Amino acid sequence: MNIKIHNKRDLFLVDFDVEKSLTGYHYHSFFEKIPDPFYYHNDTNKLELKHRTINTPVFYMHHQFHDNYEHWFCDYIYNLKWFLKIKKDIPSLKILTYPVWHDYQTEFFKLFFSVDNLNDIMLFLEKGKTVKVKNMYYITDRAKDISPLFSTGTEEAAEIVLDEILSMKHDKSKYDEKIYITRRPYLENHWHERRLTNENDVWNLLKNEGYMEVNPQDLNYVDEVLTFYYAKKIIAPVGAAICNFFFCRNKQKILCINSPVYNKDKDCMNLSKRLGYKYKSYNKTKLEKIQGAVPINVHNYPFKINDIKDFENVVDRLGM
Repeated sequence: MNIKIHNKRDLFLVDFDVEKSLTGYHYHSFFEKIPDPFYYHNDTNKLELKHRTINTPVFYMHHQFHDNYEHWFCDYIYNLKWFLKIKKDIPSLKILTYPVWHDYQTEFFKLFFSVDNLNDIMLFLEKGKTVKVKNMYYITDRAKDISPLFSTGTEEAAEIVLDEILSMKHDKSKYDEKIYITRRPYLENHWHERRLTNENDVWNLLKNEGYMEVNPQDLNYVDEVLTFYYAKKIIAPVGAAICNFFFCRNKQKILCINSPVYNKDKDCMNLSKRLGYKYKSYNKTKLEKIQGAVPINVHNYPFKINDIKDFENVVDRLGM
């Protein structure tokens, strides 16, 4: 792992629109290609360079697509390991990041660092304003990782999180053994259109098989992690929630319903070999072009299971 340390020269940053400016890239490759000190903005000609100076040592972290749990998981969870490693040597180290937070993000950091106020552990960039940083740390080699979400680095960091949560007092009997990770609440209001259009039929089948429907957005972060950890059988349409497979370390049986053009089979299978869960996929699905749908790209088109009866037979055959 290559960790660059800037402690001799000033480094200038400006908040920017990650989705528009760095689509397809992780910030590590962005840093590697631009010499420092540098300025970055969507329109540098209009940028008024008024900055505040940060003398506290910081570790720079961000993730693509602010509304996406998957990217938050693969960037923040991955970086957490290295932040903790450096913080052992530099106790005053703080995270430098963006003030765009969902409840699970706020909850995660308050829980993990045992703080009531995120300002105790983080410093936030302000949109459109430069920041002069005296001493900054960041990871530079993630761009070479073809699948960072399912990398061993993310796996090791997830283990740190899991160990911390398992050390807390909890009642494992509250977690169900057979769970279906639903995307039904997203049928009308999700930010993209990658959804299983006949998911109601899938759920009607699975509830008769003793499955409990779980929407991760309804859970606090501790319960989300432990729901996956204690489950014995998991069925889920492909989506960001499959990141939680990192917490499946009890030989769980997992069946993932994949979109024809958004398929995580290779990643999930490789991870299963390292963690010991038993992974299978159901791929007999087809894309649906629904009138009025505006997917970001072809990966986000709606899809459906071709034959619910065939799906039922596969569930039975796999012993799900």
